[in-house]
Amino acid sequence: MAKPIRDIHRVEPTPEQVQAQAIQDLIKAIADNRETILDLLEIVRQLQEMGVLAIIKGLLENRHDVGLIAIQQLNQPKMHHLLKNAVTLVQGLGEIEPVRVQKMFHGLSRGLEASEQVMSNGKTPSLWEMAKYARDPAIRLSMATMLAILRGMGESFRDESNREEK
Repeated sequence: MAKPIRDIHRVEPTPEQVQAQAIQDLIKAIADNRETILDLLEIVRQLQEMGVLAIIKGLLENRHDVGLIAIQQLNQPKMHHLLKNAVTLVQGLGEIEPVRVQKMFHGLSRGLEASEQVMSNGKTPSLWEMAKYARDPAIRLSMATMLAILRGMGESFRDESNREEK
């Protein structure tokens, strides 16, 4: 019969072997990700040329002072209003259907282009010419849209003032 094994001798790698294995693993990872590492190095080089890395390094070296200044700036009443207004704006935009916002901005862009043409003439239209514009269906549609927006805003203001009175 075989004799039971009672002593197990574990072979612990030496620190040199551990280091050699770590270097071997790094070399393999670099070889496997060659393109990614080259792209990353190119990005870092461009950031260095632009001076962004120097700015980031300076911010990190002075992070305590920069953090204090940032907290002081954020702790001002006007900044509270700004943050609250930003949140309200984002919530308001969330209520509007994206197609409507897209139409509105497309119309605004076209209107600004037309405005450039009018301003490039250097001639201010007379009241008579402006009255003629009112016959244009596009102008009437735009004016009706603006009046509808004003009506909706007025109703909202009225509802708000009724709530405040109660």
